[in-house]
Amino acid sequence: MNGQTIMKESSAIICPQCENVNRPGELICSRCKALLGPSLTTMQLDNLDQIISSPNATIGKVSSANWQPITLEIGSQKTVLPEQEVVSLGRIVLSADNESPCDVDLTPFGAAEKGVSRKHLLLRRRNALIYVSDLGSTNGTRLNGQRMLPNTERILRSGDELQLGSLKATVIY
Repeated sequence: MNGQTIMKESSAIICPQCENVNRPGELICSRCKALLGPSLTTMQLDNLDQIISSPNATIGKVSSANWQPITLEIGSQKTVLPEQEVVSLGRIVLSADNESPCDVDLTPFGAAEKGVSRKHLLLRRRNALIYVSDLGSTNGTRLNGQRMLPNTERILRSGDELQLGSLKATVIY
């Protein structure tokens, strides 16, 4: 059969333009890049009421009760982050105004010696996902060994390794 896999006719998706046989679940034809699936058209909405009045609409906020707590494992120590939508990490420097520049102080983990900035990193919960962004820190942030661009969000997953300066932390949630 010249190396090709035979698919059951009922599970294959036939392209309406070039009649190419595509794998089940494909959204775009592998040959001609045409859209596949039952709904190939979109419609313009004049206002948001059209969506809200739809019986299938799922609009709303994610409840914080469904949030998993985020824990950072730094060496043999663990710290649980506050359960809020936005959490900033950094180190606190004693100053006359005693204003805290961050929500989570990493000073007890040797943050100053390891190059962690006062405002180093931001974690943001959006729906069921957690995003991380470097706040333009002096020594940068790495996510799983890859340097992050400042002020650019990346998805954060449980088991990921964050490196703030030279301070390494494993994310658990």
